[in-house]
Amino acid sequence: MPMGADGSTLLGDRYRLGDVLGSGGMADVHRARDVLLDRDVAIKLLRPTLTSDLDQRRFAAETRMLARLNSPHLVMVLDAGVERASKDLCRPWFALELVDGPNLAQRIAAGPLPTREVASIGAGLATALAHVHARGIVHRDVKPANVLLSADGRPKLADFGVARVADDRTALTNPGHTVGTAAYLAPEQVRSLTVTGASDVYALGLVLLEALTGRRAYPGPPTEAALARLQARPVIPVSLGSGWTRLLDAMTAIDPADRPSAATAAARLSALAATEPASASVEPGASTAALALPGPFPDLDTAPTVVPSNRTGRSRTLLGVAAAVAVALVLGLAWFTSGSEPPPTAAAAAAPTVEKDTAAHTRGATQSRPVAQTEPAVSEPKQHPGARHHPHRRHRHHHRHHARHHRHHHQRHHGHGHRKGRR
Repeated sequence: MPMGADGSTLLGDRYRLGDVLGSGGMADVHRARDVLLDRDVAIKLLRPTLTSDLDQRRFAAETRMLARLNSPHLVMVLDAGVERASKDLCRPWFALELVDGPNLAQRIAAGPLPTREVASIGAGLATALAHVHARGIVHRDVKPANVLLSADGRPKLADFGVARVADDRTALTNPGHTVGTAAYLAPEQVRSLTVTGASDVYALGLVLLEALTGRRAYPGPPTEAALARLQARPVIPVSLGSGWTRLLDAMTAIDPADRPSAATAAARLSALAATEPASASVEPGASTAALALPGPFPDLDTAPTVVPSNRTGRSRTLLGVAAAVAVALVLGLAWFTSGSEPPPTAAAAAAPTVEKDTAAHTRGATQSRPVAQTEPAVSEPKQHPGARHHPHRRHRHHHRHHARHHRHHHQRHHGHGHRKGRR
């Protein structure tokens, strides 16, 4: 490795390595000084212990992949090279723009972030993913530690070490290994199924939920955390409001086909960033409810408001009241046209206790009628003497009808004999 003017070691004849900023699965990231352009950069350098052909190919693939991308929310590649430490040891490296700020994991460790800030961060990350997916690339490891925050708060997605081109059949992952971080894997990744851009959208949904609540949706050991999402959907605080709950529930749908695209998520998050109060946040320990929204992801601007599952009972009650009103109207119409006794009230029509018609039930029918109102009647306004539903008039009418029916019945059985006798 060449030496600088001050005797320090230079990488690629121009980069003076400094402190290690972070370490990943394959490489270490150093702060470095570009002595040629007099600026600070980040250098990602493959570890000397990783000398296999597969490791070298994966690192080279990441370098080429990043060079194809250009987005304000992605870390930009500035330079690349290979450092030959010895005859048998080659260490590839590449230089990146230095994002001089914390990562999102460090911010979350201090507590939940304001909802407007989370929406702004999410919109930037979703925009970056839309750019990546449009070029056929899947990141496969979206997580808070891979989100760098610049001094002005702009998010930048980093670490494409395990990313892959969607239609690339070249295997750069050991067979039988699941790539990614357990807490943020999509269900299809856990099941070792095809991974697409929808897998990145799912991971982003979990990242945003964690930023809003300060808690991982699926904590615990890696295996337990990975399998948990196959058993239950993430819990989303209803206090976030319908805009957040609908979007996060859609982004973390079990079926990849039910999730929005990264571009759609970016548009919705941008809208939330424009409308959310600057200081709004989710209080620790706020009540939560698991949301279950069946079916494919609808258009976010026209879809109905999400109602938490714990309000189902209220919805059924409202439907029951509506049904009772409908029944009361039908019964009222029947009474008006037939002139029979007035129908029971809506409360009586909706009563759960019914008396079944025994004969109809014996024939296999399911006819039933509401129990009549049993409360004493209140005084009624004076009715016209000829009104059909006057209680005394109705009683006399019923008595005369019964007498006519008796005479008719008697004549049917004995009338022939009387007529014959008269002849």
